[in-house]
Amino acid sequence: MVTIGYLDRKKKPPDTGRAYALAAAAKAEGAQLLYFNPLAADFENRKINGYVYNDGGWEKTTNAFPDVIYNQSGSYSERQACAVDRLRDEIPFIGNSIGSKPTVFRNLARFGKFTDYLATTDSESLAGHPYPGCRTRAGAAYVIRLHTQKNAKGEWETVQIYPRISPNGDAICDTSVGGYTADPETFFKLEFENQYDIHMLRLDEFAVMLSSHLDWIQNELYGEELDELGIDIGIDESRNIRIYDIGWRPESPPHMCGSLTIEKNLVGYAKYLAAK
Repeated sequence: MVTIGYLDRKKKPPDTGRAYALAAAAKAEGAQLLYFNPLAADFENRKINGYVYNDGGWEKTTNAFPDVIYNQSGSYSERQACAVDRLRDEIPFIGNSIGSKPTVFRNLARFGKFTDYLATTDSESLAGHPYPGCRTRAGAAYVIRLHTQKNAKGEWETVQIYPRISPNGDAICDTSVGGYTADPETFFKLEFENQYDIHMLRLDEFAVMLSSHLDWIQNELYGEELDELGIDIGIDESRNIRIYDIGWRPESPPHMCGSLTIEKNLVGYAKYLAAK
Protein backbone atom coordinates (compact mmCIF):
# COMPACT_ATOMS: atom_id res chain seq x y z
CA MET A 1 0.00 0.00 0.00
CA VAL A 2 1.30 3.43 -0.96
CA THR A 3 1.63 5.86 1.97
CA ILE A 4 1.15 9.53 1.12
CA GLY A 5 2.67 11.95 3.60
CA TYR A 6 0.62 15.10 4.17
CA LEU A 7 3.16 17.68 5.27
CA ASP A 8 1.84 20.77 7.04
CA ARG A 9 3.23 23.35 9.44
CA LYS A 10 0.45 22.64 11.94
CA LYS A 11 1.08 20.00 14.60
CA LYS A 12 -2.39 18.42 14.46
CA PRO A 13 -4.71 17.86 11.50
CA PRO A 14 -8.02 19.75 11.32
CA ASP A 15 -11.27 17.80 11.48
CA THR A 16 -12.36 19.13 8.09
CA GLY A 17 -10.72 20.47 4.96
CA ARG A 18 -8.31 19.02 2.42
CA ALA A 19 -6.50 16.68 4.83
CA TYR A 20 -9.78 15.00 5.73
CA ALA A 21 -10.92 14.81 2.10
CA LEU A 22 -7.55 13.49 0.98
CA ALA A 23 -7.59 10.82 3.71
CA ALA A 24 -10.99 9.66 2.45
CA ALA A 25 -9.86 9.64 -1.17
CA ALA A 26 -6.67 7.76 -0.30
CA LYS A 27 -8.62 5.05 1.48
CA ALA A 28 -11.01 4.71 -1.45
CA GLU A 29 -8.07 4.37 -3.85
CA GLY A 30 -6.19 1.78 -1.80
CA ALA A 31 -3.63 4.13 -0.27
CA GLN A 32 -3.00 5.66 3.17
CA LEU A 33 -2.60 9.29 4.22
CA LEU A 34 -0.13 10.13 6.96
CA TYR A 35 -0.47 13.68 8.34
CA PHE A 36 2.62 15.15 10.01
CA ASN A 37 4.55 18.25 10.93
CA PRO A 38 8.16 18.58 9.63
CA LEU A 39 9.52 18.37 13.19
CA ALA A 40 7.75 15.02 13.66
CA ALA A 41 10.25 13.33 11.32
CA ASP A 42 12.75 11.00 13.02
CA PHE A 43 15.56 10.85 10.47
CA GLU A 44 17.75 8.50 12.47
CA ASN A 45 15.11 5.76 12.56
CA ARG A 46 13.27 6.89 9.39
CA LYS A 47 10.00 7.13 11.29
CA ILE A 48 7.19 9.70 11.35
CA ASN A 49 5.20 10.56 14.49
CA GLY A 50 2.00 11.62 12.79
CA TYR A 51 -1.71 10.96 12.38
CA VAL A 52 -3.91 8.67 10.29
CA TYR A 53 -7.68 8.87 9.94
CA ASN A 54 -9.54 5.83 11.27
CA ASP A 55 -13.11 5.18 12.39
CA GLY A 56 -14.23 8.79 12.21
CA GLY A 57 -11.24 10.49 13.81
CA TRP A 58 -7.51 11.21 13.64
CA GLU A 59 -5.30 8.78 15.55
CA LYS A 60 -1.66 9.23 16.58
CA THR A 61 0.70 6.78 14.96
CA THR A 62 4.37 6.07 14.38
CA ASN A 63 4.93 5.10 10.79
CA ALA A 64 7.78 4.44 8.39
CA PHE A 65 8.72 7.27 6.05
CA PRO A 66 6.00 7.75 3.39
CA ASP A 67 6.52 6.86 -0.26
CA VAL A 68 5.71 10.40 -1.43
CA ILE A 69 4.95 13.70 0.29
CA TYR A 70 2.11 16.12 -0.43
CA ASN A 71 3.43 19.54 0.56
CA GLN A 72 0.44 21.55 1.75
CA SER A 73 2.18 24.65 3.04
CA GLY A 74 4.23 27.18 1.12
CA SER A 75 5.89 28.65 4.23
CA TYR A 76 7.51 27.13 7.31
CA SER A 77 9.46 28.31 10.35
CA GLU A 78 13.24 28.19 10.11
CA ARG A 79 13.46 24.90 12.05
CA GLN A 80 10.64 23.38 10.02
CA ALA A 81 12.22 24.50 6.74
CA CYS A 82 15.45 22.68 7.58
CA ALA A 83 13.52 19.46 8.14
CA VAL A 84 11.52 20.02 4.94
CA ASP A 85 14.75 20.39 2.93
CA ARG A 86 16.08 17.17 4.41
CA LEU A 87 12.85 15.32 3.65
CA ARG A 88 12.94 16.66 0.10
CA ASP A 89 16.38 15.10 -0.36
CA GLU A 90 15.08 11.67 0.63
CA ILE A 91 11.44 11.46 -0.49
CA PRO A 92 9.69 12.59 -3.70
CA PHE A 93 7.50 15.68 -3.18
CA ILE A 94 4.20 15.74 -5.06
CA GLY A 95 4.21 19.47 -5.68
CA ASN A 96 6.12 22.71 -5.29
CA SER A 97 5.07 26.33 -4.96
CA ILE A 98 5.05 28.22 -8.23
CA GLY A 99 5.99 31.47 -6.49
CA SER A 100 4.51 34.97 -6.41
CA LYS A 101 2.47 36.53 -9.20
CA PRO A 102 5.29 38.92 -10.25
CA THR A 103 7.74 36.00 -10.39
CA VAL A 104 5.40 33.85 -12.49
CA PHE A 105 4.61 36.66 -14.92
CA ARG A 106 8.29 37.57 -15.31
CA ASN A 107 9.15 33.93 -16.01
CA LEU A 108 6.38 33.67 -18.62
CA ALA A 109 7.56 36.90 -20.26
CA ARG A 110 11.15 35.67 -20.21
CA PHE A 111 10.40 32.48 -22.13
CA GLY A 112 8.00 34.22 -24.50
CA LYS A 113 5.53 31.52 -25.48
CA PHE A 114 2.56 33.00 -23.58
CA THR A 115 3.63 36.65 -23.44
CA ASP A 116 0.75 37.80 -25.66
CA TYR A 117 -1.74 36.38 -23.16
CA LEU A 118 -0.44 38.30 -20.14
CA ALA A 119 -2.86 40.98 -18.95
CA THR A 120 0.04 43.14 -17.80
CA THR A 121 3.79 43.06 -17.24
CA ASP A 122 3.78 46.33 -15.28
CA SER A 123 5.54 45.80 -11.93
CA GLU A 124 3.04 47.88 -9.93
CA SER A 125 0.06 46.02 -11.37
CA LEU A 126 1.75 42.67 -10.78
CA ALA A 127 2.07 43.43 -7.07
CA GLY A 128 -1.72 43.66 -6.61
CA HIS A 129 -4.75 41.41 -6.97
CA PRO A 130 -7.75 44.43 -8.11
CA TYR A 131 -7.65 43.09 -11.82
CA PRO A 132 -10.55 44.20 -14.05
CA GLY A 133 -11.73 40.87 -15.42
CA CYS A 134 -14.36 40.85 -18.12
CA ARG A 135 -18.06 41.69 -17.99
CA THR A 136 -21.19 39.57 -18.11
CA ARG A 137 -24.12 40.58 -20.30
CA ALA A 138 -25.60 42.13 -17.16
CA GLY A 139 -22.45 44.19 -16.55
CA ALA A 140 -20.90 42.28 -13.62
CA ALA A 141 -17.13 41.80 -13.66
CA TYR A 142 -15.92 38.21 -13.65
CA VAL A 143 -12.84 36.08 -14.18
CA ILE A 144 -12.69 32.44 -15.23
CA ARG A 145 -10.83 30.00 -12.99
CA LEU A 146 -9.04 27.17 -14.78
CA HIS A 147 -8.14 24.50 -12.22
CA THR A 148 -5.58 21.98 -13.51
CA GLN A 149 -3.87 18.93 -12.01
CA LYS A 150 -1.60 16.08 -12.96
CA ASN A 151 -3.45 12.78 -13.10
CA ALA A 152 -2.62 9.13 -12.44
CA LYS A 153 -0.62 9.04 -15.70
CA GLY A 154 1.44 12.08 -14.73
CA GLU A 155 -0.30 14.17 -17.38
CA TRP A 156 -1.93 17.58 -17.00
CA GLU A 157 -5.70 17.79 -17.21
CA THR A 158 -8.34 20.43 -16.51
CA VAL A 159 -10.50 19.44 -13.56
CA GLN A 160 -12.70 22.53 -13.40
CA ILE A 161 -13.56 25.63 -15.42
CA TYR A 162 -15.87 28.04 -13.63
CA PRO A 163 -16.57 31.79 -13.26
CA ARG A 164 -15.86 33.94 -10.22
CA ILE A 165 -18.18 36.94 -10.27
CA SER A 166 -17.87 40.26 -8.44
CA PRO A 167 -20.72 41.69 -6.35
CA ASN A 168 -22.25 45.15 -6.65
CA GLY A 169 -20.37 46.16 -9.78
CA ASP A 170 -16.92 45.87 -8.14
CA ALA A 171 -13.94 44.84 -10.23
CA ILE A 172 -12.66 42.40 -7.56
CA CYS A 173 -13.83 38.85 -8.17
CA ASP A 174 -12.15 37.20 -5.18
CA THR A 175 -14.59 34.98 -3.25
CA SER A 176 -12.84 35.89 0.02
CA VAL A 177 -14.08 39.49 -0.29
CA GLY A 178 -17.64 38.95 -1.44
CA GLY A 179 -17.24 37.47 -4.90
CA TYR A 180 -19.17 34.33 -5.75
CA THR A 181 -19.12 31.40 -8.16
CA ALA A 182 -21.86 30.15 -10.46
CA ASP A 183 -22.76 26.84 -12.06
CA PRO A 184 -20.32 26.64 -15.01
CA GLU A 185 -22.63 25.12 -17.60
CA THR A 186 -25.49 27.52 -16.89
CA PHE A 187 -23.19 30.55 -16.82
CA PHE A 188 -21.25 29.82 -20.00
CA LYS A 189 -24.36 28.89 -21.99
CA LEU A 190 -25.87 32.22 -20.95
CA GLU A 191 -22.76 34.21 -21.87
CA PHE A 192 -21.61 32.38 -25.01
CA GLU A 193 -24.93 30.91 -26.22
CA ASN A 194 -24.43 28.59 -29.20
CA GLN A 195 -20.62 28.98 -29.01
CA TYR A 196 -20.58 27.45 -25.52
CA ASP A 197 -18.92 24.16 -26.54
CA ILE A 198 -16.30 25.90 -28.66
CA HIS A 199 -15.21 28.19 -25.83
CA MET A 200 -15.15 25.41 -23.25
CA LEU A 201 -12.91 23.27 -25.47
CA ARG A 202 -10.68 26.25 -26.18
CA LEU A 203 -10.26 27.04 -22.48
CA ASP A 204 -9.62 23.38 -21.65
CA GLU A 205 -6.84 23.15 -24.24
CA PHE A 206 -5.37 26.50 -23.16
CA ALA A 207 -5.29 25.44 -19.50
CA VAL A 208 -3.42 22.22 -20.26
CA MET A 209 -0.92 23.92 -22.60
CA LEU A 210 -0.18 26.72 -20.12
CA SER A 211 0.17 24.31 -17.19
CA SER A 212 2.57 22.12 -19.17
CA HIS A 213 4.63 25.17 -20.12
CA LEU A 214 4.76 26.42 -16.52
CA ASP A 215 5.80 22.94 -15.40
CA TRP A 216 8.63 23.03 -17.95
CA ILE A 217 9.72 26.48 -16.70
CA GLN A 218 9.69 25.25 -13.09
CA ASN A 219 11.93 22.34 -14.02
CA GLU A 220 14.19 24.49 -16.19
CA LEU A 221 14.76 27.17 -13.54
CA TYR A 222 14.46 25.29 -10.25
CA GLY A 223 14.72 21.57 -11.04
CA GLU A 224 11.20 21.03 -9.63
CA GLU A 225 7.83 19.80 -10.87
CA LEU A 226 4.37 21.29 -10.42
CA ASP A 227 1.23 19.28 -9.72
CA GLU A 228 -1.73 21.67 -9.40
CA LEU A 229 -2.55 25.21 -10.55
CA GLY A 230 -5.35 27.75 -10.34
CA ILE A 231 -5.26 30.05 -13.38
CA ASP A 232 -7.47 33.15 -13.51
CA ILE A 233 -8.16 34.50 -16.98
CA GLY A 234 -10.40 37.00 -18.69
CA ILE A 235 -11.86 37.07 -22.19
CA ASP A 236 -11.86 40.53 -23.76
CA GLU A 237 -14.32 41.98 -26.27
CA SER A 238 -12.33 40.46 -29.15
CA ARG A 239 -12.55 37.02 -27.47
CA ASN A 240 -8.82 37.08 -26.66
CA ILE A 241 -7.67 35.27 -23.51
CA ARG A 242 -5.88 37.38 -20.91
CA ILE A 243 -4.03 35.82 -17.95
CA TYR A 244 -4.65 37.71 -14.71
CA ASP A 245 -3.21 35.45 -12.03
CA ILE A 246 -1.72 32.00 -11.46
CA GLY A 247 -1.52 30.32 -8.07
CA TRP A 248 -0.63 27.07 -6.38
CA ARG A 249 -2.99 24.89 -4.33
CA PRO A 250 -6.24 26.62 -5.41
CA GLU A 251 -9.33 26.10 -3.27
CA SER A 252 -12.18 24.02 -4.64
CA PRO A 253 -15.38 25.92 -5.51
CA PRO A 254 -18.51 25.28 -3.40
CA HIS A 255 -20.17 23.21 -6.13
CA MET A 256 -17.29 20.70 -5.98
CA CYS A 257 -17.26 20.23 -2.21
CA GLY A 258 -17.81 16.59 -1.34
CA SER A 259 -17.07 15.26 -4.83
CA LEU A 260 -13.44 14.26 -4.01
CA THR A 261 -12.61 14.63 -7.73
CA ILE A 262 -9.55 16.77 -7.03
CA GLU A 263 -8.41 14.59 -4.13
CA LYS A 264 -8.76 11.37 -6.17
CA ASN A 265 -6.65 12.94 -8.92
CA LEU A 266 -4.04 13.89 -6.36
CA VAL A 267 -3.94 10.35 -4.95
CA GLY A 268 -3.62 8.95 -8.47
CA TYR A 269 -0.67 11.22 -9.19
CA ALA A 270 0.92 10.32 -5.84
CA LYS A 271 0.73 6.62 -6.70
CA TYR A 272 2.20 7.39 -10.12
CA LEU A 273 5.17 9.15 -8.50
CA ALA A 274 5.63 6.32 -5.98
CA ALA A 275 5.76 3.81 -8.85
CA LYS A 276 8.35 5.93 -10.67
